[in-house]
Amino acid sequence: MQVYNRSRRKTEWDEQLIMQVLQDDFAAYGILLKKYRLFINHAAYTLTRNQKEGEKLAMVTIMVLWTDRKKLHPEIPFPDYLEDLITRLHKRGSPFLSDN
Repeated sequence: MQVYNRSRRKTEWDEQLIMQVLQDDFAAYGILLKKYRLFINHAAYTLTRNQKEGEKLAMVTIMVLWTDRKKLHPEIPFPDYLEDLITRLHKRGSPFLSDN
C-alpha cells in the first residue's frame, strides 16, 4: 500500500474514501489514517521541530479530522487538506496541545 501520494494529485481512491467518511464510515476513516499516518506525523514534526509536540499535534489532527469530517471536500487533494489542517491547528495552539 502506498503510504501517501507525493504528487499531491487528487486520487479516485481518496475521493471514494472521503465520500464514505462523509457518510460516517469509520472503517474508511481508518483506511485514510493508515494511508496518511506517516504524512501526518512528518508534517506535524516539521512544524513543531519537537518529537513530543509533533506527536501531540498529530493526535489532535487525527481527532479533529474525525470530529470535523463534514468539512472534508472530496474534490480537494487529501494531502493538501491535511497540510492545511495541521498548519491551522499548530497556529491556533489547540488547548489539547498544551501540557496544562
